[in-house]
Amino acid sequence: MQTTFAPLTALTSGLAFVHAASPQAAEQQARALGLSPLGGLSPGPAPIGCHAPWLALQMPVLAGHALSCQLWCLPGPTETWERTSDTGIRLRACVAKEGLFLVAEATVNAPMATQSRHLYTELLSALRSSHHPHPLRFWNYLGDIHGTQEGEERYRLFNQGRREAMQTLGYTVTEGAPAACALGCAEGLLRAAVLAGPRPPRAIENPRQVSAYHYPPRYGAMPPVFSRAALLATTPGRGLLLVSGTASIVGHQSLHEGDVQAQTDEALRNIAALLTRGGPNARLADLSGRVYLRHGADAAAVLQRLSAQGVQHLSLLQADICRQELLVEIEAEGWVNHAS
Repeated sequence: MQTTFAPLTALTSGLAFVHAASPQAAEQQARALGLSPLGGLSPGPAPIGCHAPWLALQMPVLAGHALSCQLWCLPGPTETWERTSDTGIRLRACVAKEGLFLVAEATVNAPMATQSRHLYTELLSALRSSHHPHPLRFWNYLGDIHGTQEGEERYRLFNQGRREAMQTLGYTVTEGAPAACALGCAEGLLRAAVLAGPRPPRAIENPRQVSAYHYPPRYGAMPPVFSRAALLATTPGRGLLLVSGTASIVGHQSLHEGDVQAQTDEALRNIAALLTRGGPNARLADLSGRVYLRHGADAAAVLQRLSAQGVQHLSLLQADICRQELLVEIEAEGWVNHAS
């Protein structure tokens, strides 16, 4: 399969992102900082020729889309390292002058709150000890996301452990939090990846939505920690907009239960609102990213709604969304013009 590049990618201007059909195809195009395969791959060692940290997620790729990998790259030399903590968290990182990509995987089963706290403690401690202490975006994946432990949903326990670790290490859990997503996989222990840099991004919230870190207790004793988007300024007036996992939520309530097309339209309206704040002239068509669907059979209907909005550069994957009534979640990134 031919490698396809996300729009407005420019390796000479710093951080860039590429979508590709395979890790090998991606690394042939640019110096890899980090690689997050997002579908159709089995867990195990990295493929021959792939030197970047990566996650293998058993998420089916839908609708025949070939874009199953996301590559982050920077010009210049890179250094890699790997270690496993006493708490069973395996860390793999690639470091460049202007950025760091780190993958963290739990190797020992434990209650989800404990597993999450250990993973985020090790991950954030690694950032703190580097020249790239500022997380730009997190990706989180956990098996049985809607299962329960001790009477509480595993996703809510994940949020508890993440928040405890961030507070302990002095990271903000409200305004200024990085972009993030959290999806459910069919199996596997907790895994996460983070893109980090030497400077913090500008957090962006959506006026249509309550900030996730201010959700009421009905969504869990400890709310999620992420901003709706993060804007990383790369040159004067130019920046990379990182859109968190976005669903059919207005205020703090899920809308359009049972209607995947209406949920897709609502999620796109939320992203459009973020574009207005992050890059006034940006369009949905300028973004690349991933669409997670709870039911693979919804792929054709969702593609129809995406096409109607001019959205083309997206991969479709099957995954569990954080709320059981939500059928679709979209995360994206794109280069935008912004006020300096």
